[in-house]
Amino acid sequence: MNTLTQSSQQLKEEYIDKESTEINHRKVQIETRQKMIKKLTKRIEESKKEKERLAAEKVKLLYTFKEIKQKAFVVKEDYNTIHELFDEHSASLNDAKNEIQKDSVDPEKLQTTLRDGTLGETCDLNSTLEMVAILEAQLKEMNPNLDSTSEYAPANIYMQLKLVGLQFLLIY
Repeated sequence: MNTLTQSSQQLKEEYIDKESTEINHRKVQIETRQKMIKKLTKRIEESKKEKERLAAEKVKLLYTFKEIKQKAFVVKEDYNTIHELFDEHSASLNDAKNEIQKDSVDPEKLQTTLRDGTLGETCDLNSTLEMVAILEAQLKEMNPNLDSTSEYAPANIYMQLKLVGLQFLLIY
């Protein structure tokens, strides 16, 4: 009976060892999984914080985008206004260029008139006055709008003085 008890005792101990090993193994698994749960819980919390931070950043970026959009609208309006002013000034400039071109003296006509041999000849008073009238007509033809442009008034006065001087020279 002693062998039987011993054998039973041994079986019992083996069973206890086996069960104890299994229990220890399960305890290790439980502990490992609890650590994993803690890590995952921590990551979930970090993810929530990151999500909140990103949501706040999104709101901030949307506000910044709206501000930029408003500024872009103002810039576009300014651009359109400046473009309209540019077009108006361009038209004025073209008109002024055309006016200046109308008022300019043709160099060939001027040289032809200056080379004309009748200017150098001595004439009597009547022929001199006729020549002055012809030259004035030619001058008006070359500069039809000279009187209307105030910036050319000094040039017109100079030409008149020149003609008066020419008359004076022709008389004497």
